[in-house]
Amino acid sequence: SQFCEDEKENLWIATEDGGLNYFDTKSKQAKAFNPLNKTNSISHYNIHALMLDGDQLWIGTLSRGIDVMNVRNGQVKNYQHRRNDSKSVADNSIYSIYKDSKGEILVGTAWGLSVFNKNDDSFSLVEEIGQMVHIFDIHEDSRKRLWIATYNAGVFLRDPQTQKWTQFSHNVNDPNSIQSNRIISLFEDK
Repeated sequence: SQFCEDEKENLWIATEDGGLNYFDTKSKQAKAFNPLNKTNSISHYNIHALMLDGDQLWIGTLSRGIDVMNVRNGQVKNYQHRRNDSKSVADNSIYSIYKDSKGEILVGTAWGLSVFNKNDDSFSLVEEIGQMVHIFDIHEDSRKRLWIATYNAGVFLRDPQTQKWTQFSHNVNDPNSIQSNRIISLFEDK
């Protein structure tokens, strides 16, 4: 479902039900990482998102939150949504993880957009987008504008100057609106 390349051009590969795989492009060898129900193991076979941040591989699972694996020593830390805890990730189904040009780590879930707070190892919900929004993709464009693709609410855009959000959604009465509220990926061409 996702690919992530490291600085040595090796690939981390997320799968729908085959766990996490690592492919060494020089030796042509592959290694599988699967849940082992013990410490320092990824938490699920179904992985939808990957993001490499230095030595930390952020792994978004379908229903078990986020695993952050240190690729040098194999240590794994898991973050999960906890009911009535506003400092936990918005949901355990993770569909996208993105690090923007300011170093902010954003996590798209089935119930909203979370921002990782490095200072206290917690998350906060982006209130302007809301909790009932299924985030599918995150992209920062060449003008440093942040775009959020959703499965049920169209597209959101954050202006880098004002930090204000604008929503673009389908309106049957407006022929100039976007054609659907189901947007699953974003891409910026030249």
